[in-house]
Amino acid sequence: MRKILFCFLMAFPIVFLAAQNYKAVTGSIKSLEKVREYNIEFEYADDMQVPNFGSEKNYLEKQVEKRERLKVGSGEKFRREWFENRQSHFEPSFLEGFHKFELKKKKISISRDHPNAKYTISVKTHLIYPGYYLGIVLEHAKLEATITIFETANPSNVLYSSEIIHGEGLSGDSDQFRIGTAYSDLGNWISKFLHRKT
Repeated sequence: MRKILFCFLMAFPIVFLAAQNYKAVTGSIKSLEKVREYNIEFEYADDMQVPNFGSEKNYLEKQVEKRERLKVGSGEKFRREWFENRQSHFEPSFLEGFHKFELKKKKISISRDHPNAKYTISVKTHLIYPGYYLGIVLEHAKLEATITIFETANPSNVLYSSEIIHGEGLSGDSDQFRIGTAYSDLGNWISKFLHRKT
């Protein structure tokens, strides 16, 4: 019994911390109580980081060069798809992950189809770690992002902005899949945060 209790107490702080409020840099999430509909937009930092490569720019240069040596054209295809995947795969994965969570008495929705929503959530990615898959050796994708919530008609009126929020993906044999699941995870955590804190 003691061992079971000890394991529970050791696990509890981890669960408790995971459910905590994301620290605010600006404003307070309490100012958004009873808001149930948001417009959504996505941003990608100009100085985006990729672990082990420094900047996103350096990462893409290395990946393009490596692929072009193996097959002419494959490097440029990789670069093109890296950016195309944002709108075609990663952002829809975020929206899907967000809407997987809801509370019985509360439903918060986000969409690009809410241009008349009073408030907009901006999700800004600062770091992408694509992970890798080498047969039995694998590493999940990871993200670091911030959210800013502002008045749609007056973007300078920021009601809330967060510190860094983390997302982590599943293992898989493609960057698209791994990063996509990380965005789904990020969307799910942000949904839980808004549902529980507003």
